[in-house]
Amino acid sequence: MRIVERTGRWMAADETAKMLAELRSVVSRVLGGRSLSYGIFSGEKQTLDHAVVTLLCERSSRKPIAFNVLSLLRVTLRGRDVDVIHLGLAMVDPAFRGRGRSAILYGLT
Repeated sequence: MRIVERTGRWMAADETAKMLAELRSVVSRVLGGRSLSYGIFSGEKQTLDHAVVTLLCERSSRKPIAFNVLSLLRVTLRGRDVDVIHLGLAMVDPAFRGRGRSAILYGLT
């Protein structure tokens, strides 16, 4: 498992591209070859600046099998700025579902 926070603020472009490719590989298996272009998949720096990514890989092959992308949002509540977490998007490769991966993706992050 790998958890990375606010990748747009510190991660090199080639590392970001590699991470997004890993996430896209899971999306493709979940969506039957289709892709997504919103949120973190847009590649926009502002989105990456506020993202928290949890990526699970199969232990033996190191193949990405599940992910969760949360968004850290700054909002004003009763005149004060506070941070909230948008639970975002989670996907689990169909071959690995039903094994408690969702709890890991949300709970540990």
